[in-house]
Amino acid sequence: MVAVTADEQVNSVGMIASSSGSPPGPAEFDAVFSGLLPQLYRRAVALVGDGAQDAVHDTYLKLRPNPQRLTAHPAPYAYAFRALVSVVHNSRRRRMWHILVDRVPEAPDPVGPVVVRESEWQARWLLSQLTVKQAAAVLLVDLDAHTIDEAAAILGVHRGTVARARSRALSHLRTLLKDADR
Repeated sequence: MVAVTADEQVNSVGMIASSSGSPPGPAEFDAVFSGLLPQLYRRAVALVGDGAQDAVHDTYLKLRPNPQRLTAHPAPYAYAFRALVSVVHNSRRRRMWHILVDRVPEAPDPVGPVVVRESEWQARWLLSQLTVKQAAAVLLVDLDAHTIDEAAAILGVHRGTVARARSRALSHLRTLLKDADR
């Protein structure tokens, strides 16, 4: 909880606006980022799976040096999500040269929690087969139910870029699923 002085007001998105005109401090940044944590973490899990905590932490470290950029932004979640996508993209590029071998289960286990976990693993695997831009477009439009225009605003790109990335992603996912059925 952040103590608000008489000179400060809390606006509708949880940011602290100072009437004295002073830049936001670390406490204000931490309050805003803490409010975004649950939603950022859910999106990070969808993008990278088990590395979600690292991705959110790296996003925090990326945004922390300039706290006013997040706290003064009209849509802090959009700004933080865009930074998260950037962090995920950079980490995938760094890991591109690593060859990971993982054993895929041959048949799903009919037991409830195991089937759910396997479905989550398959969804993360499918998203990992896409580029970061494609995965972000699918997450925002198809899972978060944003319009293409809203997704474009969140990612800071033209709506055609999001539509094209989503179209290519869905086409690639259909191909992957069709090949898996054979």
